[in-house]
Amino acid sequence: MSGAELLMAAAVVSAVGSMQQGQAAKSQAEFDAQVREGDAAIAGAQAAQNARKTRRDGSARQATARVQLAGSGARLEGTPLDLLGQLAADTELSALEDVQAGDVAATRNLTRAKATRARGAAAQRQSMFNAGSSLLRGFS
Repeated sequence: MSGAELLMAAAVVSAVGSMQQGQAAKSQAEFDAQVREGDAAIAGAQAAQNARKTRRDGSARQATARVQLAGSGARLEGTPLDLLGQLAADTELSALEDVQAGDVAATRNLTRAKATRARGAAAQRQSMFNAGSSLLRGFS
């Protein structure tokens, strides 16, 4: 092989290596994005579970308060009724905060998944430019 043929062969090998690196980066980014999407689903499910627990605990507190009020001879009107209403409202607010926290975590993970995929696609495009550059250097 002449020197020119060796340079061309080296350029082809370099170009193929660049393309393989780009594909590997894209594949890794896709895997990472899928993990983030899984994390988003888990965050949503955990938030829903936390909200259910908050509501269940709140219902138990309300029942306890009703029993205590009834045991004290208080009637469920006026201030005692207002207190029970406030307890119910506080419980629902806490449950909604649980859901919102899960939504925020899920959205954050989905956004990161999109960004990861974009980085993988960019790495693949860059590898094509690098491969083309290697070929042009080898054939010039």
